[in-house]
Amino acid sequence: MSFSENILYVIETEQLRGRTEERIRMLAEQLPGIPENADLTVARTEKGKPYFRFLKEHLHVSVTHSGRYWMCLFSPCPVGLDLQIHTEKNHPERIARRFFHPEEVEYLSGREEEAFFSLWTAKESYVKYTGTGIAGQLNTFSVIQNGTIKKEIEGIPLRFLEEFPQYTCCVSGGADGPIRIIRTRDTI
Repeated sequence: MSFSENILYVIETEQLRGRTEERIRMLAEQLPGIPENADLTVARTEKGKPYFRFLKEHLHVSVTHSGRYWMCLFSPCPVGLDLQIHTEKNHPERIARRFFHPEEVEYLSGREEEAFFSLWTAKESYVKYTGTGIAGQLNTFSVIQNGTIKKEIEGIPLRFLEEFPQYTCCVSGGADGPIRIIRTRDTI
């Protein structure tokens, strides 16, 4: 298998609940370098991270959805993806006090709400990268250093994608190089 790039599939729709494994498999079939007869069975770790049962070391995947977008990122390296729509319904101050590291709560003081979404997506993409999940983990590490959001956590790069207005999107890990974005229609 010769899959070697980061490819992000973006589906825009209001009706994207359920059938995630089937959607991942169908998108993976379209990837360059994936053999026609590859077994693309999708499984999940005990914390819910999807992976390909028979391509575990060669093809990594992360999924997110928020608002009108459902996204699936494929990479030859471990990867985590998170997307958050900018909405006041999220109660950022309350969430930050409950789930964020004290250094991050301090960082948010007096900042615009968009700073909250940058912290949240950085943290959630990282725990998706590690496969640990968000339960009880988000306040154990900080994505702030010297008054700014880090460019990496534990050596794992963080990249923010600017292509989605009114959303914040962050990728942790993945292969070096660009992320190719493919907008597609949902066929399920």
